[in-house]
Amino acid sequence: MPTSHLVRALIALTLLPLGACRSAETAAVNLDELMTAEHRFRYQARLRGTLDSLFEGLIPTERLAEDSLLRGDNLETLANPAETCLANLVALERGQGTGLAGAFLEAEQVRHFARYAAFCPSALARERAFLALGPHAERLGLGEPELEPELAANAPELSEGIRGLFEALSALAAGGSTGDATVREDFEAACGLLRRLELDIEGGRRLLRVIAAFGRVAREDRQALGPMLELSDAVQRRVTGLALARGRHDPDARVRAAAFRANWHAYGPTFLNDALLALTLPERDESGAPLRTGRFRLRGEWSERDDVFLTVFQILREQGLPRPEGFSELDLRSLRLRQLQVLMQIAHDFTAYSDRTRTAALMTLGTVADAELESLRIEDWMCWWASHEPHEARTIRAQRAALEEGGSRP
Repeated sequence: MPTSHLVRALIALTLLPLGACRSAETAAVNLDELMTAEHRFRYQARLRGTLDSLFEGLIPTERLAEDSLLRGDNLETLANPAETCLANLVALERGQGTGLAGAFLEAEQVRHFARYAAFCPSALARERAFLALGPHAERLGLGEPELEPELAANAPELSEGIRGLFEALSALAAGGSTGDATVREDFEAACGLLRRLELDIEGGRRLLRVIAAFGRVAREDRQALGPMLELSDAVQRRVTGLALARGRHDPDARVRAAAFRANWHAYGPTFLNDALLALTLPERDESGAPLRTGRFRLRGEWSERDDVFLTVFQILREQGLPRPEGFSELDLRSLRLRQLQVLMQIAHDFTAYSDRTRTAALMTLGTVADAELESLRIEDWMCWWASHEPHEARTIRAQRAALEEGGSRP
């Protein structure tokens, strides 16, 4: 082929629309390369470009020279691995799939987002990973906050479980979805064994990698692979919950804000209430012990950055004041007064909070307080609070006294 024709052909190839799924697969491979097992960046890595898999299908790799630019295994020097990491996280986040392909892509996304959110050296990459993890947390329905296991499954235990799953999958693939009952029982037993293991993020990531890899070659239908899909969701919930727990205490306020948003996706009004009340929590109690909120163990926000405040206030303006489940109407009324008190404290205290934070608190009050007041002047809100707070407190005390009196009657 003449050189000019070859150049035109290559240009035409670059203009072909590339599916989000293909780009996401490429990004997932790259993200495995970009960090070491000790969660440090590599400054030399074998990265794949978006078109590498396309060229691999057109030109066999063995026919290319060792230094060919079209080979997908060339070692590349990275001047800024954090930037490369961020670009691949975005590409992976944009990946979409349907049916079984979509289910296995979700496993691939969660394993990377959880790892990079919890361990990546770059704060920008951790922030991006938490923002991407939020919708997955909502999809998975986490329930109770996850706790780090006291004794996570060790490498031999996990390897043995993965080997059993691989053997069961191989037998299932050989027999097809109509295989005998013994093959099905072995497959279900292998999945059940792995579900019982106490996994940390690293162990869960390894298991999800095996599950996602099988998804690229699976020929079974969703019903046949049901036990493995249930296992995948359980492991995704585990690693997502553990990553979110780490993010709640990330040292970088911008990352912590992204983690707060992801936690809100996961736990809804219950977390949002904790997040709001934590904003003004003192660092220590009278005895000098560190103070934390009850359920999510949040600390007070005393950094110089506004990120967490602005994120919490934005969610409040979108969703309203949180009404956690399990509270009586009277307790919810008392809680609402406490929530408004937090907003008033932040809006009023110019010595502890920045102008930006206090303005955001006033904007939030205008949305959630039902005060028919949209002023950004603290003096207007102080006048409203001087009337509202005593009246509401008296009403709550009267209702509580009436309940106690009614409960004490024979």
